[in-house]
Amino acid sequence: TRRGHDTAQEVPPPPGATRGMALKKKGGKKKETDPAELANVEKLRFAEVEVAALQQRLDVKEHETATARSAERDWRGQVQTYGGQLAAQREDALDITADMSRQFQTMQHRLQIQIDTLEKDVHDLSAVGREKDQVIQRITREFEAAAAAKDLEVSGLRQSLEDMAQQFSDMLKETLDKMTERMSETA
Repeated sequence: TRRGHDTAQEVPPPPGATRGMALKKKGGKKKETDPAELANVEKLRFAEVEVAALQQRLDVKEHETATARSAERDWRGQVQTYGGQLAAQREDALDITADMSRQFQTMQHRLQIQIDTLEKDVHDLSAVGREKDQVIQRITREFEAAAAAKDLEVSGLRQSLEDMAQQFSDMLKETLDKMTERMSETA
């Protein structure tokens, strides 16, 4: 049967009546039945069927109510259980959050110390780097000055070498010329 629909229930016939037969009075003689009495009998049958249907609906509703109350008790029990679990989880979450916060602050403090140390090292190394850059620049200037002096000296020596070569060439030419002249005189 579907919920919410009346279902026909077998209703016992009124006293003195059998199924499928009209009401008869005791005594064996058939009397004509009064139409008002027939209407009352029909009303009575209808009322009995309606009472049976209503009783059945009442039984179904009582069963549904009992089932709903049982489900509600189960639900409330689950809500209470879940509420306890949720409270425990919240407490665990707060503990975890506090622990993570403490760990984060400790880590942040350590990292800040490390950052400060590294910044100091960078500053110190930058100062050393600047000093070395200055030394390199000074040495480079000195080297360039020495190289320029050497270039000037080399240039002077080349000029002297060229002058000496020229003088030697002139001397050689003069000597050759004198030898050629003597040979011509002796010949």
